[in-house]
Amino acid sequence: MQRGDPLAIDSTGAGLSAQALVTMPADAPAGSDSARLGAALQQAFNANSVSVGKGGRYLADFAVSFRDAEGGLTTSTAVADEKSIDWQARPRDGRVFDGCKAQRMRATLVLFDQQSGAMVYRGEGEATDCSFSDEAMDEVAMALVADALGKFGG
Repeated sequence: MQRGDPLAIDSTGAGLSAQALVTMPADAPAGSDSARLGAALQQAFNANSVSVGKGGRYLADFAVSFRDAEGGLTTSTAVADEKSIDWQARPRDGRVFDGCKAQRMRATLVLFDQQSGAMVYRGEGEATDCSFSDEAMDEVAMALVADALGKFGG
C-alpha cells in the first residue's frame, strides 16, 4: 500500500491467544467497506491460527470509517489556541506530491470474552492513502489481528 503516513495501531487489553474460536458479527451489506474489512479480518484470523465460526468464546466487533486526511479528530472544545488541542488524530498536512486528495481510514477491532462479558482487546488502526484497495484493507486487518495476538511490531 502506497501511503504518506505509516500504519499506526493503538490498542488496549490482554489480547487473544492463538487457536481461539472467534464469532464474527452478521454479514454487512455486500460491497460495503464494512464487508471488505470483515472479510479481511476473517482471513487475518485464519492466517494466524484463530478459527472463525459460530459459538466461539470470543465475539469480534469492528468498524471502519474514512475521512479527508486534512481533517483531524479531537474531543477538545473551546480551546484558546491550536497548541492546546488534545488530538486523537492530528490533521495531515497536504502533500504536494500525493497527486490526490488523501483519505484517512480508521479501522477498529474489539474482542469480547462471551463467558465473562469482559473486553479483552480494543485496537484502532489508522492509515492514509489516496484510495484503499482490498490489499490495503488486508494490511490493516492483518496488523490489527497481529496486535491482538501480541505480534505487531509497527
